[in-house]
Amino acid sequence: MLEIKQFNFALLGKWIWCLGYEKKGLWKEVLESKYGGLRDLRNQMHYSSNSLCWRDLKEVWAFEGWRGNFEDNCTWEIGNDRAIRLWEDKWMGNTSLKVKFPRLFSTCADMDSFLWQAREMKEHMGWVWKIDWRRNLFEWESA
Repeated sequence: MLEIKQFNFALLGKWIWCLGYEKKGLWKEVLESKYGGLRDLRNQMHYSSNSLCWRDLKEVWAFEGWRGNFEDNCTWEIGNDRAIRLWEDKWMGNTSLKVKFPRLFSTCADMDSFLWQAREMKEHMGWVWKIDWRRNLFEWESA
């Protein structure tokens, strides 16, 4: 009986992988519009309105050791920066900015901002950071 549960976890894990890596697909669009997609698997809240399939995916995601191994071996590829969360996602290396710079994260006015919201195009300079802070940064924080 245990082998069937492990096999089921493996198949559900593949669906999670596909949810993160497939570019298109009706099933993916439905899950993203209804539940928020891969990013919402992190949410520990369980709702009775969730489908059985989504509950099973969340169970696999929360399974001890599985989530960490999955996230540690994934990176974002910047194409459409409207999908990348500035602080939460690992878009610059293998660590999120929230983990790498916890002091700046706690000082940020909008902790849920996306990458496209935190940058601005300046003539002759390319793009520059446009982050709102709850207080003025110290000189050593600005660097």
